Amino acid sequence: FGYRFFPHLVNGEGFFISAFRKTGEAEPTERRGRKKTIEKPTKEELNIIAPYIEEKVLSYVMKQKEHFFLINEKIESDLNFFSGSLNIRKKGTLLGEIKGKDFIPNHELALSIHLNKGIPAAPVEEEPALKFLKKADIKPTDETPKGFCVVRFQNQALGWIKNLGNRANNYLPKEWRILTDIS
Repeated sequence: FGYRFFPHLVNGEGFFISAFRKTGEAEPTERRGRKKTIEKPTKEELNIIAPYIEEKVLSYVMKQKEHFFLINEKIESDLNFFSGSLNIRKKGTLLGEIKGKDFIPNHELALSIHLNKGIPAAPVEEEPALKFLKKADIKPTDETPKGFCVVRFQNQALGWIKNLGNRANNYLPKEWRILTDIS
């Protein structure tokens, strides 16, 4: 069977799906192909990541090369099975990467429901929030702790800044920034 989703009839770009039904007995498949590229992080790596996410989901953190992902517990076994033979483009919530002994959080983590509630936050008003979303540097307040902080507007996470004391680096992905002039 084939199903067509035409762009002018659905929200999105449109796509095509086909489904097959095999008749007869299924033969056992031999797992060949690539070796698994997804692995569990070491205890040291988990200790570095642990302050950023809820403790209850810490066991579902996976590592691929230098990136760390938080995957859904229901698909962990399927992901492990398919990762040996398929190139899986999106595995879960990208948490970030460890560079040296520092964890560099990804923007997806700032927007995740599994973000640790105890993460330092930089609450902002409307004007600094818009500056942040334009990827302009915002001046941290004296109360903003040093290091990575979640920028929050009306208690909604917007992204990450790294407070260096006298200034803060904006970690909003450049493809997410607001380009239009907002006054």
